[in-house]
Amino acid sequence: MKLDEIIARPELLLGPNPLLEALPPFVQHHEWAQHMESSPLADVDWRRIPPGARDALTNMAISHYVPVRTVFSIASGLQKLVRRAYIATNPLNAAERRRRNAVVLSDSLQAMNAVANVEAGGAIIKAMTGMGKSRLVSRTLGIIAPQPVIHHSACAAAGWAKLSQIVYLNVQYSPNGSRGGLLHAILFEVDKALGGQSEYFDQHRKRTNIDVLMVKVAQILVNHRVALVVIDEKQGQNFADSPWSLQFVIFYLILMNLGISIVMVGNPLAFVHLEAFSQVRRRFSVGGIDELLPAQNPSVDWWAEDFVPHVRRFSLVEKEMQMTPMRAQREFELTGGNPSFYFSLWTLAQQEALRNAAVHGRSSANLTVHDLERAAKSPQYLKVQEDAQVFGQGEAALRAGRRLLDVPPSTRRNKADSKTPLPDAGTSPLSSDLPDPSPAQAVQKLLRTFEANFKRIKNDTLARAKALQELKPEQREMLGLQHELIDNAQQALSAGSSSRRGRR
Repeated sequence: MKLDEIIARPELLLGPNPLLEALPPFVQHHEWAQHMESSPLADVDWRRIPPGARDALTNMAISHYVPVRTVFSIASGLQKLVRRAYIATNPLNAAERRRRNAVVLSDSLQAMNAVANVEAGGAIIKAMTGMGKSRLVSRTLGIIAPQPVIHHSACAAAGWAKLSQIVYLNVQYSPNGSRGGLLHAILFEVDKALGGQSEYFDQHRKRTNIDVLMVKVAQILVNHRVALVVIDEKQGQNFADSPWSLQFVIFYLILMNLGISIVMVGNPLAFVHLEAFSQVRRRFSVGGIDELLPAQNPSVDWWAEDFVPHVRRFSLVEKEMQMTPMRAQREFELTGGNPSFYFSLWTLAQQEALRNAAVHGRSSANLTVHDLERAAKSPQYLKVQEDAQVFGQGEAALRAGRRLLDVPPSTRRNKADSKTPLPDAGTSPLSSDLPDPSPAQAVQKLLRTFEANFKRIKNDTLARAKALQELKPEQREMLGLQHELIDNAQQALSAGSSSRRGRR
């Protein structure tokens, strides 16, 4: 084997593998930037178009992608999970073929798990809305496998007459938080990937026995050699609060044992319960447990050097105001260090400049600070602006009563922790007109918040203790739970029940 072939597919040093050979060359860590970057205006001669008509080209912003240094490890982790899964499930290995046949013939999760000893990995990608987590995953998977479905002809050595290999599935989590909803969503994505060549969703849409449905879904994934399943948009209210959360985790672990990597993408609040188990954390750490956070200040390297300059390459104006520290600070205040917010503001500011040039009959457009401020006050950016205040103004915004329910406390920036001080809520141009609460009102509000949080945490703990109590021994073992932990949970449940009865 030649050196360039080894570099392109280093895993083939282990021997031939038709599942791996169907994938594009291996992407080295330092190569992700050139692979991921996308500049749709690079080959567009937009200067020939009058400014007023260029407004339509701002829709091309959806294809503009700016990779920053903080995402390369995530991309490498996803690639690792795909290739790791196929190395572990090489169909040319006779023992692997026997194991797969046993899985396909299993009639229960217990029987399936008895032969499911591959131990694939997983990953967790956490971020609040606007940090680009879903787009990052989609962009990376498109590089790892530009063709997510690969059709193989007959291969006697691998044991198939034909095969439709599905490299990955990107599944939107069920809004109702049910196991059945997720399982049917997986089947729907399989049918969509195969382009109408299967009817798995229709065949199983009326199946109400969840355990049987999980077996069927697992067998379908194994049959199509799915290496990676992405479960996207897990929010706190439809995962961590779900009564089936433990059962979800156990199902994911079974899929990993079958050689299928699991990637979960969503809000940080959704994974608090899952990360409570060391065994689960270990498995998901294979691909990495990462969190994308807003920039802490306008001089953070990934924001100031990678993101902002490359976003501004998506430009439809001949001239723009100079990037000064004052401008950088103002843009940071308006966006809170959130990439999606910045991109929205930048696009809207260009629209203002283009429309202003058209109104005055100019053949070129010049973006000024006034365009930026008008964009910030536009109806399209109004709600985004309110959200940005929570990040850009930190505790000052919280004191003024502006808070987001889906933002974890760690993301709510404290001004004292920022290298570049931000203006106080009372002096910022974006400050709310609401008066600061009086000391008495503030104390009462803190007490109400504490009582509500305490009640929620207590109820959640009791519900989890009950769920742990109902687990089967083999399920407890999968989660790495020791018997004394279960005993403690049972005691907490009994104590909680007794205290409630006493209050009645």
